[in-house]
Amino acid sequence: MQLYIHTRGTMVRVRNRSFHISNGEEVRMVSAHRVTSMAIGNSCMLSSSALLLALKHHIPVYLLDGIGRISGQVSGTGFTNHTGIRRQQVLQKDSDWSKRYITDLIVTKLQRQQVHINDLLDGMAHARSTEAVYFIRSVDEVVTALTNNTQAGELIDTSVLSGLEGQIARNYWGLLSSGLPAGFQFEGRSRMPATDRFNAALNYLYAILGSYVENAIIQAGLDPHFGFMHADGYGSKGLTYDLMEPFRPWADKCLTSLIIRGLLKETHFQVNEDEVRINADARRIIITGWNDFLEETEWLNDRQVAKKNHFFLLATGLSATLLAQINESNE
Repeated sequence: MQLYIHTRGTMVRVRNRSFHISNGEEVRMVSAHRVTSMAIGNSCMLSSSALLLALKHHIPVYLLDGIGRISGQVSGTGFTNHTGIRRQQVLQKDSDWSKRYITDLIVTKLQRQQVHINDLLDGMAHARSTEAVYFIRSVDEVVTALTNNTQAGELIDTSVLSGLEGQIARNYWGLLSSGLPAGFQFEGRSRMPATDRFNAALNYLYAILGSYVENAIIQAGLDPHFGFMHADGYGSKGLTYDLMEPFRPWADKCLTSLIIRGLLKETHFQVNEDEVRINADARRIIITGWNDFLEETEWLNDRQVAKKNHFFLLATGLSATLLAQINESNE
């Protein structure tokens, strides 16, 4: 599990070789053996003994800013001994292999977006609207074309691939908005700052998703900064953004479910003139909903796998492939 500490004034200490988490009279104990990563908000406190316990159990600790984005991390030395794999990441940038790999990630993302829209609009009056039918058909056509091109060895540049994905995304967000209650409908994506309730919540959930993906990347011995599609400039975490792509529709679906079920309400947001923010109750609801969502299973390589394990399996699969490339080149 990821231990996500975000409530102002929360203190994490160590007691009986476990994490002792307290905020006023509210106290809970969490065994270090149950924790895979820890994320600490900027208004929370972590004792040095708790940090040492995390490092002892190879638990990466992520430091979050005021809106839940990762500002820094503390990891044990065990995460820095994979220089060969990380060098291979750099060497594969813009290679034919990396283009095929990114194409597969985007195909998975598009297919999950299609499933989400189908599920969301199923039974609604506009489920068979021209826009919905066009979206479903366009995803089918793009996925088929990308798959056929890859199988035929006709590789697509990542910039072209990103453009195709962006065209579909515009229709996707429009249809998603149409399936939401009026108070949560929106006009396209707005990031920082968010200009509507849906995007304010989604930005927060994407930040949480990023911490899960980055944790898996580090545990797999990869460098989160060296991606294949996203920019790898100073401070950018290109691989984290790359591997987030197929999982973004999961976050979209989780948030949509919280809204439609009435768990996330308009009153959970602070609407200002130029920005919309979520409050502490919204954060709690989103985190709880996300953790529950990840307990569900989804097919992976002909078997049902808990969604929470997909991140690590994707990262370790990439790491194993890069290692195999190294071994092959050394033969």
